[in-house]
Amino acid sequence: MYENMTWEDLKDEPSDDLIEYIQCKGTADYEELADAAFIAFTFRYREEIIDKCRKIGKHYGFDKETADELAERTFERFYQYPHGFKKSKCGSLNIENCIKVYLFRIAQHCFCDYDKEISQANNSPYDGKEEVIVAFPALEVIDSPDDT
Repeated sequence: MYENMTWEDLKDEPSDDLIEYIQCKGTADYEELADAAFIAFTFRYREEIIDKCRKIGKHYGFDKETADELAERTFERFYQYPHGFKKSKCGSLNIENCIKVYLFRIAQHCFCDYDKEISQANNSPYDGKEEVIVAFPALEVIDSPDDT
C-alpha cells in the first residue's frame, strides 16, 4: 500500500502523524511507512537530542562519542516502544515541545542505564581468570560430618 515510501516523502508531515505511522510498525502493510516515518522523525529531532545528550553526558563525565551513542539509543528505545508516547498526556504543551520533553526523558533513562552498566562492569568480582569446574568429585569420597 505504501510501497517505495521514503523519509523524504514524509519530511514535511506533522510530528504527531509521524508518530502514528511509527506506531503502525509490525503491521505488514505499514512496515515500510513506519520505517520511513522513523527516519524522518529521527532527522527532525536528532540535533536537539544530540545536543541535550552531550549536555547530560558532561554531567556524567562522558565524552561526546558516548553521548552520541546514547542519543542513538534514545531513538532506538523510542522505536522499540512507540506506543509509550501519548498525545493526550501533553496537556497545554504544543505537540513539538511535548515530543522533545518525552525524548529528553528517554535520553535521561538511557544515561542512567548506561551508568549502571558501567558501574556494574567495574564492580564485578570476576576478572575472567576464574577456573571453570566441569567435573565434580564423587560424593562417596567426601567425608561428611554426619558420618560419625
